[in-house]
Amino acid sequence: MSVAGIVPVSGLKLEFGFPWNPCLTPINKNFLAIEKSVIECAYAGCDNIWVVCNDDIEPLIRYRLGDYVEDPIRYNLRVALSSTRRKRIPIYYVPLKYRDVKRRNCLSWAVVHGAKVCEKVYRGISRRLNPKCYYVSFPLGIFDYHRIREHRKWMKKGRRLFMSHNNKTVKDNMFLSVALTEADISRIRNFILSKGTGEFYNVEGGALPRARLPIEERNSACNFTLADCFSVINLEEAAEVNLDWHYTINSWSNYLDYMSSGQAREFSRPPDFFLPNRQLNPMSFETEQE
Repeated sequence: MSVAGIVPVSGLKLEFGFPWNPCLTPINKNFLAIEKSVIECAYAGCDNIWVVCNDDIEPLIRYRLGDYVEDPIRYNLRVALSSTRRKRIPIYYVPLKYRDVKRRNCLSWAVVHGAKVCEKVYRGISRRLNPKCYYVSFPLGIFDYHRIREHRKWMKKGRRLFMSHNNKTVKDNMFLSVALTEADISRIRNFILSKGTGEFYNVEGGALPRARLPIEERNSACNFTLADCFSVINLEEAAEVNLDWHYTINSWSNYLDYMSSGQAREFSRPPDFFLPNRQLNPMSFETEQE
């Protein structure tokens, strides 16, 4: 079974006030939060990575990440394996639908949208390629991503997995990675669609929604937190990875705590052959040679 990596970027609403998206926050010298999530998905054994970001920031993210990342497990054997046996993990960039940007632009919906697009694409090729497990990595959740390597086989079997730190998980509104099944994705999707409001509502006896909601009550799904949406997921039957340290850099004070910690000094950028930062030529086009 294949594992798809989901990196949600759309829906991040933080207080940093930077002129760029929070996923581009530096966590060490020449190392960005979005790059951490991509290499984390590679260590998790993902066969493809889906970055859910809107069109306005996609060019900058793609310029930084490129179109693929090398599998670090295969690359460690580069002396014994030829270049044809190395594994390139493709990176796909998925924008939200225009209607969803206004109605349900939250981090949980970015996870659902990325998984559903992945399912649609691969199911259109072959049902055998349809992923049975989705590994969700949040860019602003910082921990030692090498810990996930030992659980690759577990996720390949289509089983749930979640990270925990100090007895807290993603259900406590923490940016802690989690591996979900197709059924879990459907439960989150149904929760957002059923609990989220639109612009109108049905009046008594009406067949269609015609009355406008107050402005503060419209499009409530945009304000759903991870704790709200992931409350429908039962993690009791999932494997738990208890982390020694973890930082959720969702505020300026938390970011300062991480940058002043000893882990920040040790959390360096991986070698360039893991993150080659290369873009592939479009189909039917050739690179101009000087």
